[in-house]
Amino acid sequence: MMDALHAVLLTIIIIEILETVTGYLRTHTIQIRPILIAGITAMVRRLLFFDTEPLTALLLGEVVLAIIAVLILTIAIVYMGKDEK
Repeated sequence: MMDALHAVLLTIIIIEILETVTGYLRTHTIQIRPILIAGITAMVRRLLFFDTEPLTALLLGEVVLAIIAVLILTIAIVYMGKDEK
């Protein structure tokens, strides 16, 4: 089950990166939204797989930083959505 989830999330990350590249080739501008989505997906993927390691102070700090990164990236996407309207 976890291997399938890992593969799906990795596929989403790759698709978002490819979308960024193809968008750049079409418009010659870098689209930020797919990069942010790939970042959120990568952080969530990392958070889901923390349970396979024993919990240490360093790992707990990494979990907190990953959660903060997800929150910041989510706020950036919401802020970008408000600018587009």
